[in-house]
Amino acid sequence: MSGKSAAPRASSWRTRFSLPNRGRSCCRAIPTRTRSSAGRSEAGGRPVGEWIEVCAADDIDEEDLIRWDRDGRSFAIYNTERGYFATDGYCTHERQHLGDGLVIGTVVECPLHQGRFDIATGKALSAPVCEDLAAYPVKVEGGTVFIRL
Repeated sequence: MSGKSAAPRASSWRTRFSLPNRGRSCCRAIPTRTRSSAGRSEAGGRPVGEWIEVCAADDIDEEDLIRWDRDGRSFAIYNTERGYFATDGYCTHERQHLGDGLVIGTVVECPLHQGRFDIATGKALSAPVCEDLAAYPVKVEGGTVFIRL
């Protein structure tokens, strides 16, 4: 041993583990899709507004959801007392998939840290989530659920 004492720590537990300031965003930036004036996705170059078949309506129990993946993207498709809804599949806080989440009315709770989102709008409702999910139009025709991407 050299006889030197360890330097005191510059930060306390409180400063290392406290929540971010209210003025700053607590979430990482997650890329979102944008639409050009020509009606095409700037992110992927594919047409926007295409109705795509997801599953049979009775494949999703009421107040439940399923995970649905397409073209490298993941979605959560919900069946609620108000109808069917769809959002991005991953929580905006720590990227946990909402497919294992809990549906309560028109709210989904992330299984990892219990952040909540409004299913109909994608709006972040409770900490630790602070960034909204993208929400997508859904229709049911002939007992089949469709999502518009």
